Amino acid sequence: MYDHKEWYLTLWNRNTELYVFEDMQQLFEEKMRECLYENGDSPCPKYELSTRLFATSAMTTVKWWYEYGLQFSVNEVVDFIIDNITNGMYRAFL
Repeated sequence: MYDHKEWYLTLWNRNTELYVFEDMQQLFEEKMRECLYENGDSPCPKYELSTRLFATSAMTTVKWWYEYGLQFSVNEVVDFIIDNITNGMYRAFL
């Protein structure tokens, strides 16, 4: 994605006809649901809130990085997102 950051920033602009950022966030949520409900569990309000929270956070972090934080490497940003999702999920379900 980083190699095409300008393209993504253009697509994620709210002034475009289709707001791709939101679509990508929804895809992220769906992938998280697949992981959380892989055993056919029933939807849980806490899990649903967590999927929204973490998908939003991850997408917002990437967008911020593209716009302002390029002093961070790709691996640093990925580690930051994964660490926050992992620790947040752990704390959320204690």
